[in-house]
Amino acid sequence: VKLVPLKNLTMGDLVLTVMLTEDHIFDLQDTPEGLKTDYDHKYVLRETLSSPLGDPINNDLLVGGDYSFEYSLDLQDKYVADNCKLIAFVSINATDKRVLQAESVSLTEG
Repeated sequence: VKLVPLKNLTMGDLVLTVMLTEDHIFDLQDTPEGLKTDYDHKYVLRETLSSPLGDPINNDLLVGGDYSFEYSLDLQDKYVADNCKLIAFVSINATDKRVLQAESVSLTEG
């Protein structure tokens, strides 16, 4: 994961959270119209690559800085790679848990 700050983030106590989601999981869903047996679920959390509450960044993030973090994932056979996205976000590791910057990318995107 490469972080590219759009503005200086100098408030300290920043964390990076990285997760894998999957779309198009068809299963039961209770809707206002009743129980649907083939509801198209999106953004289903499949894996958290970082700590669930985020990994400490340990630096201020400054515009023009180079900040890279490595994560690995063994994609389980039950996941459909074309339906998966990696989502990463930077947040403040405090009681407010504000997300400061986020991005998602398709797992199979070039």
